[in-house]
Amino acid sequence: MSICDAELWAEMTEQIASCVAPRCVLCTLQLKGNDDIFVASQANPAYQPGKYFACMVNCPHINGLAHGCHSVCSQVGLPSLATCEVNCWDNEFDLSARRSSDYQHHLMRNDATMLDIARSAIRTEASITKACKAQIDTAHCTWGTYVTLRGESYVSSLSNDPDGILLYDPIVKPAADIIYFSRGPLGVQNILFACSADEVELETVRWNWWQDIPFSAGQSIYFDFDGLKIRNIHGNQEGNPKRPMWSAPSLRPSLVHFPLIQHSQAARFNRITVNDPEITGYSIAWNAARRALTMMAHAPSSDLRCYDEFPERGTTWFYIALGSGELLKDIWRRDCHSHPHRGVDLIIATSLDNVYVEGPHENPNRRYSYSRLAVLRDGPNYMYIDDSVGFIRELAFDPEPGSNSNTWEDYRPVPISPHPGNNPNCWNISESFFYTSAPLDDLLGVNLCRFNDMVTGLLLHYGDGSQATVGEVRLGRLQSQRRQVPRNSTIRFTVSRTSRQCPYVNGLKIFTENMVKPPFNHGLDLEVNCHGILEWWFTRRQCQLAYGNRTSASTCL
Repeated sequence: MSICDAELWAEMTEQIASCVAPRCVLCTLQLKGNDDIFVASQANPAYQPGKYFACMVNCPHINGLAHGCHSVCSQVGLPSLATCEVNCWDNEFDLSARRSSDYQHHLMRNDATMLDIARSAIRTEASITKACKAQIDTAHCTWGTYVTLRGESYVSSLSNDPDGILLYDPIVKPAADIIYFSRGPLGVQNILFACSADEVELETVRWNWWQDIPFSAGQSIYFDFDGLKIRNIHGNQEGNPKRPMWSAPSLRPSLVHFPLIQHSQAARFNRITVNDPEITGYSIAWNAARRALTMMAHAPSSDLRCYDEFPERGTTWFYIALGSGELLKDIWRRDCHSHPHRGVDLIIATSLDNVYVEGPHENPNRRYSYSRLAVLRDGPNYMYIDDSVGFIRELAFDPEPGSNSNTWEDYRPVPISPHPGNNPNCWNISESFFYTSAPLDDLLGVNLCRFNDMVTGLLLHYGDGSQATVGEVRLGRLQSQRRQVPRNSTIRFTVSRTSRQCPYVNGLKIFTENMVKPPFNHGLDLEVNCHGILEWWFTRRQCQLAYGNRTSASTCL
């Protein structure tokens, strides 16, 4: 949250002289700008009233980081500093807006209120002891005890002395050589001693992350105790703050990591299944500021909540529709080196050589470089995506051995029609257009993707069972009824303009050979036959379709 120097902070609050952690230590919910709060810190342990102001990114917290609670939550009592330490979130567990909302709903299950949650935090005060660092010896049995906080179970102790639940016996599990443990924002919730050669499948939740520590018999394992529960576990006394986290227990030494941006925090990898026969397609979210935001695999049983993860405004969704037997094959990155458009976009090629650029079409006035990240295996596998902060920071793959001889020139999309953004009548040269295209030969039907009165894209179905998309397609907005396209039909895209003269597709009409067509709206509409290539250029505010040497309405000035 912020670069906040002490003088500016003091000027804003007139009382609070240090940065304030962004979550209430009683209810754990996010503090919002101008909230009435009470604040205490090690330097100033007496609570002070004030207003909450968020810091900016990469704040050095030069006067330390104080604990704050909502003034409403303080009705149940003001927590001691020790209680604050037990209830404060680890900084590395920032959640996206959607996941933060999920966490809030989880806390308030069973009709719990903010004050109920705050009371449960205050009730822990009697159980809190002195925080410390400790260790166990893996040459001996390990026992663990658990404690409940806000209805959640946490590991409260690890010991070689018999106390609580037996977690590990080196005689019973002589092959054990790895510890998996799940951490939430407040500490360790689960721990498992296992053999690294075994596949482990355990239930997890969206705000918990798994880490692993390889160990050998007799090695000491270290942990941090915050006074009530264990916060973290380490394989050495110094710890490793950048050890990656995983959405499920995983040990994959063969994984190759590909950071898309440089960052100082530990990566938090969600995993998605790729190249499974059940998968029908993939959705990728994108925006101009953060580029690729997330990627989701779709199967017939999948829900469509992924579209709720990101705000409607500014988010563009790409859909990769797979044909029978079609697999993801190559993952590329495209770096734009021209200021102020610097950024990284992903490019995905399939086994049928269909290419999906998850970003705008390249602009001839900008400088790009292309590099292959990985060639994926043909069978079911996992792709690991660090999208935990609301956009993709890093990818990890278990790639196919060897290399693909194809170069980027073998994949580069080459539009038939001119780039609408290069229109000499278009002054808005900064507007970046996305480019999609699909064949019309052997077309059987289409599903329209609608938003209000706009058709944003199409899902096309072919006689061989394959599919393709043009434009922006969100599965949650697809019309369920497929429009049939008889052989030798003509398709007319009807186009309108917004109040700002931006063209958009408002409908689609299909004419068979013997039908009488209504008058054609020259300068707006586009008619295509069921052969050749349909091209669909679009931005967030307008689109232009092209077929051969014909186009729909020109983009706005």
